[in-house]
Amino acid sequence: MALCADPACPDAAPPGYYSLHMRRYLGCKTRLLAKIAEVVAAQCPEARRIIDIFAGTGVVGHLFNTPPREIVVNDFLASNAMILQAWFCAVPEDRGEIEEAIGALCGVEASGPNYYGENYGGRFFTEDVARRIGALRDAIDAWNLRPVVKAAAVASVLYAADAAAVTCGHFDAFRPIDDERSVRRFVVRLPHIPYRANGNNLVFCRDGNELAGEIEGDLLYVDPPYNRRQYGTLYHVLENIALNTKPALAGKTRKMPPDARPRSEYCTGRAAAAMRDLVAGCRVRHLLVSYNNMNSGVGNSNALIPLEALEAMLSLRGTVTTYRIPFPSFTARRGLLDGHEEYLLYCRVTRPPR
Repeated sequence: MALCADPACPDAAPPGYYSLHMRRYLGCKTRLLAKIAEVVAAQCPEARRIIDIFAGTGVVGHLFNTPPREIVVNDFLASNAMILQAWFCAVPEDRGEIEEAIGALCGVEASGPNYYGENYGGRFFTEDVARRIGALRDAIDAWNLRPVVKAAAVASVLYAADAAAVTCGHFDAFRPIDDERSVRRFVVRLPHIPYRANGNNLVFCRDGNELAGEIEGDLLYVDPPYNRRQYGTLYHVLENIALNTKPALAGKTRKMPPDARPRSEYCTGRAAAAMRDLVAGCRVRHLLVSYNNMNSGVGNSNALIPLEALEAMLSLRGTVTTYRIPFPSFTARRGLLDGHEEYLLYCRVTRPPR
């Protein structure tokens, strides 16, 4: 089974470029890629249309992105979907225009105060970095670029912002910017897109459950949020940069109003019902579900669906095989948690959708 990246070292990129894996993202599956590749090779190596319905960073779809496969990726965050559009849809003919646009970004400087400096300067970024983000983002909108080129340009700003942010990996809090050691460099790089692998892929920014009931494929990979921590809140800064609509922000962390943030039922008491609906309605021949047993953390970090419930849902569609993977997990209050496991549940689908 051909792969687009080496699962053991997926983030290699030439100098001046960034790889898809080079960002901080809660629940990213980079460390599980080797096991995911092993399970797919053993259970469904013939799968050609692979759907990653909660793609997040997109690293799983990227792993399998080789001709003649067709990769379908979806994420409900606009910031993720824009990155994914560049990564999975740009073809060799787009490369020159993408590199020209990103090269032009490197020459854009902030001329004075702006929305991003006022809201994020001294919080998630230094004042200079926040103003530069605003200048770059406004420049991209002013250039009237083709959609895939614009997506690549915005993606480069998002990756640079993620690397420069003075956070622990998400934007629900920030660390004090009190000395030079806390300052991170803001560097715009080119995306190391696998241009020649693209051409057949599709990218969506949709509700995953709705899309899963509409689109057909060979393998559906399902990696939903596990706990009550809403991604629309954790990554609100990147979402704001991606959209660039400049809404009014409030609070210490300058968030959008709650009703303006994307919300997932997988982060609520309806998580089990949402998963049951997705499994029952999807139109594929193979299902692969990621989850974990994070139940010894604190409050919002606890997993919402027990393993037994997941196995019961999947068994209604076919035969289930469960892989339990020891996986050290960290929580800020308690350090490394003993006994933490990631689950991969494979179902060979033999029963039709509801």
